[in-house]
Amino acid sequence: MTTGDVLAVSTQWYLTYTLLAVAALPLVLIVCRSLPDRGITIVRPVGLALVPLPLWILGNLMTIPFNAGVLLGMVLLIGIPGWLLAIRHLQLGQILKERWRWLVVSEVVTLLLFASYIWFRGFYPDIAGTEKPMELAFLNASINSGELPVPDPWFANETINYYYFGYVALASLALISNAPGEISFNLGLAIIFASATVAAAGLAGNLAELINGSRRIAIVGAGLLSGFMVALAGNLHAVRMFIQDPGDTARESWWGGVGWGSSRIMEDSGFPDGGTRTLITEFPAFSWILGDLHPHVIAYPWLIATLALIANLFLVARSSHRMFVAPAAIATGLALGVLYSANTWDLPIAGLLALLALTPLLLNVGWREAIVHSGTLAVGALLAAGTFILSYDSPTGGGDPSSFPVVGDLANSLGYVSWDHTSIGSIMEHWGVFLALLLGLVLTILLQWSESDRQRWTWLALGAALLSILSILTGGAPALLLFGIPALAIGIQLHANRANLDASAIPAGFIMLGLIALCAIEFLFIQDPFGDRMNTVFKVSFQVWALLSVSLAALIPSMLQTLRNRFGSIALPASLSILAVGIVASAVYAPISGYHWADQRPGWDGLDGIGYIERFKPDERAAITWLNETDEDVDIVLEAPGCAYGTDQFIPHNRISMATGLPTVIGWDGHQAQWRRGQPELLAEIGQRIEFVQMAYEQPDSVSWHIDDRRITHVVTGEHELTGYQQCGHGPPYSVPDEAVTAESGWEPVFESGSVTIYRVEQDDPVN
Repeated sequence: MTTGDVLAVSTQWYLTYTLLAVAALPLVLIVCRSLPDRGITIVRPVGLALVPLPLWILGNLMTIPFNAGVLLGMVLLIGIPGWLLAIRHLQLGQILKERWRWLVVSEVVTLLLFASYIWFRGFYPDIAGTEKPMELAFLNASINSGELPVPDPWFANETINYYYFGYVALASLALISNAPGEISFNLGLAIIFASATVAAAGLAGNLAELINGSRRIAIVGAGLLSGFMVALAGNLHAVRMFIQDPGDTARESWWGGVGWGSSRIMEDSGFPDGGTRTLITEFPAFSWILGDLHPHVIAYPWLIATLALIANLFLVARSSHRMFVAPAAIATGLALGVLYSANTWDLPIAGLLALLALTPLLLNVGWREAIVHSGTLAVGALLAAGTFILSYDSPTGGGDPSSFPVVGDLANSLGYVSWDHTSIGSIMEHWGVFLALLLGLVLTILLQWSESDRQRWTWLALGAALLSILSILTGGAPALLLFGIPALAIGIQLHANRANLDASAIPAGFIMLGLIALCAIEFLFIQDPFGDRMNTVFKVSFQVWALLSVSLAALIPSMLQTLRNRFGSIALPASLSILAVGIVASAVYAPISGYHWADQRPGWDGLDGIGYIERFKPDERAAITWLNETDEDVDIVLEAPGCAYGTDQFIPHNRISMATGLPTVIGWDGHQAQWRRGQPELLAEIGQRIEFVQMAYEQPDSVSWHIDDRRITHVVTGEHELTGYQQCGHGPPYSVPDEAVTAESGWEPVFESGSVTIYRVEQDDPVN
C-alpha cells in the first residue's frame, strides 16, 4: 500500500466522518446550550452514533438494508431538519462568533491526532493476535452483510449476540467512503483515538471555564492535562521498572516488557486451590498502542460524550430555563442507550451519573419533576437500545443468564469476592498519580472547612473509622481507605453545599462515583463466563480512568488557587512541581511501549491490516480477495473451525470469515461458548457444528448442505484444512476425498492458487 493510497483513503474516510458531524452539529448546538463550547468538542462522536442509530433500532426488529445509499439518506434525514431548526430558532452567527475558537482548535487538534495515529499505526498495522481477528470478522460482517441485524460470521444462520453497535457505526463510515474492512479497522482506531482525546480535553476545558470563569490558562491547562491523561499517560509500572533497571526496560520487547506488562500488574490470590489469577489493568494509552478494536475502545468517545451530556443536563436542571430539561434528558438517555448497545459495561456508572444530574430538580423543584425527567431519561435510553435489549441474550449471571443488567434478579448476576483483596502496592502502581491528585483535592476540601464545621469533621472521622473497621473485617482491603476516604470527603462537601450546587459539583460527582465503583469491585463482580472479577476490574477501571482524567484536570486550577490563597505564593510552584513529577512519571510508558511496538517492523507499512497474510501465505490472501470481489452468490463458506487466539504459521484460525465477514459454520468455539451462554440450545450446537464440519470435508455426500434456511455454497481447502494445527482439541487435518469423489458430491473448483482451492457446492441436499 503506497503512501498515496493511504492518503487518499484516509482523506475520504475523514471527510465522511466530517459529513456525519456536520449532520449532527445543529442538534448538538440546540441540546448543549449550557456548555461553554455548545458541544462542539463532542459533535464528531455524536454524529458517528446518530446517523446509524435509527437503522440500528429498526434492524433489531426486522431485516432492513444497510448500505451507503441508505446511510446517506439518514445523513440527509437528520441533517436537513436539524439545520432548518437551528437556522430558525438559533442565532447561528452569534454562536459561531462566540465559539469559533473552540471549533477551530477542536478541528485542528482532531485532524492532527488522526494523522499522527495513522502514522504510528502504519509501522505495525497487522490485524493479528489478541482478539483482533474476532473484531475484524465483526467489522467485515457489518460492512459486507448488506443488512441489519448483522449475521454472525462465526455461527452461520444466527445473528451476532454481542454488544456490537460500535462495529455497525464504523461500518457506516466504511460503506460511505468505500474503504475495505482491513483498512477501516485501522482508520477506525485513528478516529476513536482522536475523538476520545478531543472530547476529554473539551469536557475538562468546559468544566474549568464553568468553575473558574474565562481564565484562558485554566481552560487550556485543564484541557491539555485531560487530553494527555486519555491519550498518552500510563500507570506507574513502566517508571518503576525503568528506575529498577533502565537498560533492560528500554531493551525488552513489547510483549515481554512494560508494553504488555503494564496491563497485567494485579493478581488475585487466596483461592481454595492456592492458585493466582491475573487481572487486566488496561488503560487508554495501552489500548491505543495495542490497537484492539474492542467494544470498550470503540465506545470510549461515546462514554466521554455521554459525560458531557450529563454535565449539560445538570446545568440545565439547575437553571431557570427548565423547559430545556426534557431535550437534554432525551439526548442523555439516547447516549445511555448507545452505550448499552456498544459496550454494556459502561451503562451502570453512566446511568447513575445521569440520574444524579437531576439532583437540582429534586432539591429545588420537587420530587415529582425529578421523577418525570428520570422517566424521560429512561425513554431516551429505551428508544436507543430497547429493540437491542429484546434481541440480546446476555451471557452474564450465575443462573439465568438473561437477568443482567436490565431485568431479573441482580443477586444472580453479582458474585462476591471471597478471596484476597488488591494489595496496596498494586493499587499505588496503577492509580498512584490519580491518588496524588486526589490527596491534593481532599486537602483543598478540608481547607475550606472552618473549625466551626464540626458536623463535617465528625462525619469524616466517623466515616474514616467505619471504613477502617470494614477494611480489617474483610481481610484487609486498602482500596476502602485509598478510594473510600476521598469519596467520603467529596460526598460530605457536596451534601453541605446541596442548597447551592454549582458547576464544581459535576467533576466532584464524577470522581465520587468513580471512587465508589473502585471500592465496589473489591467486593463484587459480574458473574460472566470467566467466573472471577478479571473482566469487572478491567471494564470498570477503564471507565474510571476517563472519569478521573477529566474531573481532576478540571478541578486542578481551582485547587491551585485554594492552596495559594491559604499558603501564599510558595504553594503554586510547589504544587506545580508535584504535578510535573506525576506527569513525567505517567509519560514514561508511551514512548517505551510505542517504540517497541513500532520496532516490530523495520519500516512504515501502510494501513492494510491483512497484508501480513500476503507476505506469509500469498495463496490465502488471493483466496480472500477472490471471495471479496466475486460476483457469485456466496451464502455460507465452509472452513476449518478455530480456537480462541489460535494461529497456524502466523495466520489466524478462521482467516476466511475474519477477512471477508462471510459466515462460516463455526468459528472460535471458546468465544462462541461465551456469547451463546444465554442461549442454551445454540450453546449445545457448538460441538455439533464442529463435528459437522469434519464430516462435510471427509464425507461430503453424507451431510445436509443447509443450516436451517441458509445454504453452504462454497468450500475452502488450504493448508489449515489439509495439514491442521495443534492448538485446538478439535478440527483439522481433514481427509478430504479425491477430486472424483468431491465432483460426485457437487464440488466444482472455482478458484485455485497454490495450496488453496475454493469449491462451489452444487447439491440438491439429499439428506433429510
